[in-house]
Amino acid sequence: MNEDLISRYEETICNLILDGFWLAFITLTTLGYGDVYPRSFEARIAAGFSSMPTTTIFIKYTTLIQNKWKRNRSIRYAISS
Repeated sequence: MNEDLISRYEETICNLILDGFWLAFITLTTLGYGDVYPRSFEARIAAGFSSMPTTTIFIKYTTLIQNKWKRNRSIRYAISS
């Protein structure tokens, strides 16, 4: 009986940890599939704030790459290719 209870507890903890990693990945990449989502108000706030740094970093690097690309190539070459 105790072994069965311990086994179920370990499976639950493992699932919770994996769900947490999945939620973090989906939130940070701003995909939002909807299969796992925060249910409490506090968890929703945390998930919302955790997506902000990733979005900011993505925008920053996208802008840097775009500016470098524009600097190295002419607009006509970019349109023709």
